[in-house]
Amino acid sequence: MYIDPNIYPAGMLVNDPTKVINTIPGQTMTTTSDGIFSRMNTVLEDPWLSPLKVIEDRITKLETENKFLRLKILSIEGKFTQEEVTNIRKMLMSEDESSRTLAESIIDNA
Repeated sequence: MYIDPNIYPAGMLVNDPTKVINTIPGQTMTTTSDGIFSRMNTVLEDPWLSPLKVIEDRITKLETENKFLRLKILSIEGKFTQEEVTNIRKMLMSEDESSRTLAESIIDNA
């Protein structure tokens, strides 16, 4: 609630509803630029973040599936034994970035 310091001294409660500017509890008085427009800007920015993240996750998943399929084809062609395929699969699914990179380079160079 905004209290005009020229009319009411600090700490004095205002019970006159005509003197109250902002009646929302817990809110302070805001100007137009800080009020509704700042909220609109944050609302407009958020919807774009989510679809981009979904698309990025989908591309990553498709790339991983593609690597598994290439590994399967290389296994069928006899380039890798079943034990090697199992190890490379584990490397692709690893949390370690260097293991994934090494597995990708093994598949690309085969």
